[in-house]
Amino acid sequence: MTAATEPAGGSKLFGRDRELGIVDRLLADVHHGGGSLLLRGEAGVGKSALLEKAVDFARRRGHLVLTAAGTEGDVVPFVSLRRLLPAPLVESADLPPAHRAALVAAISGDDPTGVPEPFLVGMAALAVITDAPEDRPITLIIDDAHWLDAQSRAVVAFLGRRLAADPVLLILATRPVHDPDDVVDATTILTVPPLPDEAANALLDTVASHLDPSTRNRILQAARGNPLALTQLPRTWAHAMPAASPATAALPVGDHIRSSFAGSYQRLPTASRDILLLAALDEHASVPQVLTAARLLSRLPVTTDALGPGAAAGMITVTPAEVAFRHPLVRAAVIASENTERVQAGHRALAAALAPANPRRALAHRALAAPASDDGLADELAAAAEAGHRRAETSTAIWLMDQAARLTAQPAVRGHRSLIAATWAYEHGDRRAVDRLLAAASAEPLTTLDRIRASWLAEIFTGSGTDDVGRILELHRDVEVAWREGDHELAWNVLMSLASRCYWTRPDEPTRRLLATTAQALPVAGSEHRLVFALSGIDQVSYTARILAECQRARHRDITDANALRMYAMGAVVVGDALLGRAFADQAERLLRAQGRLGLLPHLLLTSIQTDWFIGHWDRARTALAEGGRLAEETGQPTWHNSARLNEARLAALTGEHDNLDETLTQIEADAVRHGTTSFLPRTQIVRGTALVAAGAYEDGFDALQRVFDPHNPLHDARSAFPGVMFLADAAVPTGRGPLARQLIAGIRNQLGTNPPADFRVVDAYAQAVLSDDDQAEERYLDALHGEATDWPWVLAQLRLAYGTWLRRQRRDSDAVPQLQMALAKLSRMGATPWAARAQQQLRAAGGHAAPGEVTPRQALTPQELQIAGLAAAGLSNREIGEQLFMSPRTVGSHLYRIFPKLHITSRSQLAALLNPAPHS
Repeated sequence: MTAATEPAGGSKLFGRDRELGIVDRLLADVHHGGGSLLLRGEAGVGKSALLEKAVDFARRRGHLVLTAAGTEGDVVPFVSLRRLLPAPLVESADLPPAHRAALVAAISGDDPTGVPEPFLVGMAALAVITDAPEDRPITLIIDDAHWLDAQSRAVVAFLGRRLAADPVLLILATRPVHDPDDVVDATTILTVPPLPDEAANALLDTVASHLDPSTRNRILQAARGNPLALTQLPRTWAHAMPAASPATAALPVGDHIRSSFAGSYQRLPTASRDILLLAALDEHASVPQVLTAARLLSRLPVTTDALGPGAAAGMITVTPAEVAFRHPLVRAAVIASENTERVQAGHRALAAALAPANPRRALAHRALAAPASDDGLADELAAAAEAGHRRAETSTAIWLMDQAARLTAQPAVRGHRSLIAATWAYEHGDRRAVDRLLAAASAEPLTTLDRIRASWLAEIFTGSGTDDVGRILELHRDVEVAWREGDHELAWNVLMSLASRCYWTRPDEPTRRLLATTAQALPVAGSEHRLVFALSGIDQVSYTARILAECQRARHRDITDANALRMYAMGAVVVGDALLGRAFADQAERLLRAQGRLGLLPHLLLTSIQTDWFIGHWDRARTALAEGGRLAEETGQPTWHNSARLNEARLAALTGEHDNLDETLTQIEADAVRHGTTSFLPRTQIVRGTALVAAGAYEDGFDALQRVFDPHNPLHDARSAFPGVMFLADAAVPTGRGPLARQLIAGIRNQLGTNPPADFRVVDAYAQAVLSDDDQAEERYLDALHGEATDWPWVLAQLRLAYGTWLRRQRRDSDAVPQLQMALAKLSRMGATPWAARAQQQLRAAGGHAAPGEVTPRQALTPQELQIAGLAAAGLSNREIGEQLFMSPRTVGSHLYRIFPKLHITSRSQLAALLNPAPHS
């Protein structure tokens, strides 16, 4: 293979027929739906050249082409996104006010209120791109994606997952990386290899046909098929390369290229070298700023003429706005060619040149220029870091505080600043930065509060899997000390981490009582949500009244903090008030979606599943589980994996999908034991017992459930028993264990006290009716049917099934039929297959008519399709649905296009009647 045959014309690339063919095919197919292509390869292998050809191909096909590139060392939020989205395109977009404000703040970079949520910016960027006024496909090209700033990377990843239905192709180039994930989970991934021998020879002929055979062979050997090396090495071989030897032959290709660029750099005039060094130290500096800094560095006049030699050597390109390096290896070679003193002098010159227009960037250069400790400069950096953190510029703030620590002379202050940076890194979700900064802080003599802060940070990542009482008591003392010393934020943080440890590990009662006493002793004004979170984690039974009282008071306050609402929701759910928890969850979900806070949304969705399946909103539980799982993966939160698996298993048990269920539960239990999260064990046991009762294995089901109800069993847990109450009663009747079941349920009732939570009251009413003697049963069934269960579709359907079955046993078939018909209709629509089958069997035995089975929306649609259909049925437009679910309107339309035939309908107006039929009861 020699030159590529290019489908769309243009200059030739050697040895890239395959890669160019794939690019051109994807561009040709973009009308049928978009996607993403990730080009992965070593430095200099030709990724940028392929991107240039992609730009050419796309423009020849009439595409709108938008380009950007990452820059090494970028920490300025959204700086790469600014390069990608031109201002006229943003200005012409029809965006909701909140989305427009977020995008403008991101790309302008001068909003004093702070950096907006990347996912809200991503939603706005998605709308700008997919609703571009020009009716033509769009190609997005991003080079050096591994160097995108963190916020731009999040937006690009968001876009890459949501382009399947739109005529948009995203093409990125990145180097192979050992640790970070690829920027986008691309639909097509292409590794760009070195050139084969024939193509390498052809390229070398084109750029250096004059070489003698010996030099030619040595260059081919050094380049190893790397196109950049093949074009660069002939220019500098005689000056930069020693005679061939085994040592030089074995050098990595990148070292050869850097050495070649270094040779070219050293031969430039002094003024040109100054310009390249300064541009390398700040790639965002404008041409006038670079020239000003060069004059300050050399103390001589420097004009634009000094730019010429670097451009002529092929090292830089110059535009009116900036000096750009031809390749990242040029920049690396320039910096590596200079000694430390000259690099620091360059930073000092840049600091002086940038100070009038950008004092924050000037401060960063002053930090990099400082050779040793400088407490005055360290104080300035720390103040700038604090200000950046208040503006939510977390990445920049961490860097500034880390530099402040480096330049601080006093060891204790140095350690404190490293810990502050580590705390921000934790907030930012950067585990590696936390580990590095925590290690640096731990090497210094820390104050008492800083020792507590370091211990808390270590606890966050390592402490949830053990119920070591000694360690818990140490952390409890830390809470008391932090509060006494006046750091209330730290005290609450440590206490909440202890609450999480208690929730997952179930320590002994005296330990939990001590922690709860401390939580209730702390002044809570303004921290009521923290108290709810802490108490509900420490003990899900003993403090129910205090937790629910705080939640009820919060219902009457105008709370706009989505995270506080999330804590109230989780507290209410954990102690047993699903309806109250759902009310908070609905508020929190609206805010989190409006704010684009995808990091917290999975917590809420996967918590609210517990309310939805218990109440009876199983379709909502399915959609929440599907979306929550996707978002948890997208936002890198594997800690929710076991919780999601348990919820999947619970729904499988209820719907009769029992294949491999026991194996799944065994895996969950093994993971729980391995990680010390033993609170999973009683919950998995309840799911196991539920599945056995659903399958009609009443003896085994009762035995499995009894272990959680029995106070003498290691698996006993009163709160985990709530979901098993109805199934324990169902299993007791056919096995003759009614008295034992009544005793076990009464034991839970006694533990809960005189005012048990709603979740228990509704299932307890069911159990009392099912387990009653015949002379009391009807009264209790009627009381339960007209009591709190009216708000619980699942419990109400179960009550009607049980009541109808009891009426049949009393030979009152005509009274049983309407109860069984209503039960069958509801259970069928929910997908409660085992119980629907029982209702149908009882109905037929009673002589009633069982309506023919119909394919319900739940059965016909995927969870995501069901979610979209539900929002469309509620009257939302495609754009409004897209804003809710973080997808483009075209993607919503594509889903609806598939939904209508599945439901045998032709319009949106038919969805509401189908999804929200008139109630049967």
